[in-house]
Amino acid sequence: MTHKYFEVPAFRYAATAAAGLLLGLSVNPIAQADGTETLGPASVFIASGSDISAAGTGMAVQPGLISISVPAGATVNQVLLYWSGEMTENVVGDNSINVGGTEVFGALIGGPAFFFSGTYETAYRADITSLDLVAPGSNNISVSGLDFSKISDGAGIVVIYEEPGDGAEIAIRDGIDLAYIDFPGDRQVTVAQTFDFTPSSTPRIGSLAMFFGSVVGDVSGLGAERPTSIEITTGGVTTVLSNLLASGDGDEWDTLNLDVTIPAGASSLTVHPYSRDDLATENTPASLSWIAAGLSVPNEVQQGGGEGCTPGYWKQSHHLGSWTGYEPGEDFEEVFGVDASFVKTLRGALRQGGGGEKALGRHAVAALLNSTSSGVDYLYTAAQVITMVQSAYSTGSFESIKNQLEEQNESGCKLGRNEGEDTSASEPKKSKATKNRGKNKGRGK
Repeated sequence: MTHKYFEVPAFRYAATAAAGLLLGLSVNPIAQADGTETLGPASVFIASGSDISAAGTGMAVQPGLISISVPAGATVNQVLLYWSGEMTENVVGDNSINVGGTEVFGALIGGPAFFFSGTYETAYRADITSLDLVAPGSNNISVSGLDFSKISDGAGIVVIYEEPGDGAEIAIRDGIDLAYIDFPGDRQVTVAQTFDFTPSSTPRIGSLAMFFGSVVGDVSGLGAERPTSIEITTGGVTTVLSNLLASGDGDEWDTLNLDVTIPAGASSLTVHPYSRDDLATENTPASLSWIAAGLSVPNEVQQGGGEGCTPGYWKQSHHLGSWTGYEPGEDFEEVFGVDASFVKTLRGALRQGGGGEKALGRHAVAALLNSTSSGVDYLYTAAQVITMVQSAYSTGSFESIKNQLEEQNESGCKLGRNEGEDTSASEPKKSKATKNRGKNKGRGK
């Protein structure tokens, strides 16, 4: 039996107009609304939590399946469903979708927006938290019944969940913003979205989740790679991410979950997608429709710090006995879950010269050893160090992350001479703890 479910209208929530501010994280511009040819603050109450995650599916072929995971032990505070599609006339599209056997009716958040001849985009959102379709662990949710006259782009779910800890500042922007490099006016570019948050005295790793439609498919175009670009700016540094969109969830939908390093002192993050060819491939850039963006920034955690031993300390033979949790001969790539241009043991990474990636390698290992040493009051945990290094490799921001680690590694420490075994002369050692590459979250003190 099919049940029916309607999203409670946004105006029923007295606090909706200030939802982002209630969570401590605000958005610019200030207008509290969804948007057409721009995103706007979600016109629905946004729950508090410690993090967000997103997943989606293309809906050109139905049913679609949304697979999303929530950490074990977490509490699911809110589940938002988004969908969009293209109509052949200037009318709104399908406002209903079947989700796990329930017919859901959504609120129009953007459109109809003219894209190109005979193509008008619309997007919808529904709060489906009360359907209890998402729980800690792995979740698979079937979606179907979406009917847009030209093509149904896709559907996606954003989950706000809470784990024990200090929480996070969370905000979501949604609507529909179209871009294609050869179109005029508003349709050529998207509008950059800026999230404001409380600065921290230490770097943090934020979660940026986004939905896009209309990049690759029968309607948008097939064949050679269609270039796209996304700029993310925080702390005065802009990172350019090229060609992440390619209907990765199936025609014609993309979900991005990005870890973003937020430097100490930064109070905002701006994200700006483009239809452009960063790498000069000479392929025609993709068209795109930007549906939603959500950002979660962990609250500042008051912790220790003020101590750190340099790479020069940790590489010395008469200091190897101070190593805790890791061995000199372990594989750098396996420990950090990255593809390095050098094949080095941990001690080998410490001993190499050079700048850029190699300098990051030296300070990454030193930071990891500082974080696990009971004799060093270090600012970062092992998990934080590993995440920062992975972020540097995924974005190419070697210098920025190296500088943050270097500052702490040169704080000074009280460790002295401590002989130990040198295991770094042979091939890098792959221990049981490092076989799950990219999933290692560090070994505690």
